[in-house]
Amino acid sequence: MKLERDGQIAVVYSPEYGSGWSTNCRDKFTEFLRFDSEIVEAVLVGNIEKVINIAKKFCGDDVYFPENPKLCIEWLTKGTGFVIKEHDGYE
Repeated sequence: MKLERDGQIAVVYSPEYGSGWSTNCRDKFTEFLRFDSEIVEAVLVGNIEKVINIAKKFCGDDVYFPENPKLCIEWLTKGTGFVIKEHDGYE
């Protein structure tokens, strides 16, 4: 489920080099990792351990997660199209 506030949707992304957050997984997990409301809430309060636990529970061993990923939230107006590009993990 996506997190929406004031007509905007939260998107999780990785702003640092290393393992990409949503670009380093199988397509079936990409949307979950970018939009899941529980992950967004955990990122907003800085609880990275909870982020990883949620992601591992959903994705299992099919996705590599770095120990301490640097994650940010971008708020986009609902309905806005976007593309996340990755270069050496920098999304």
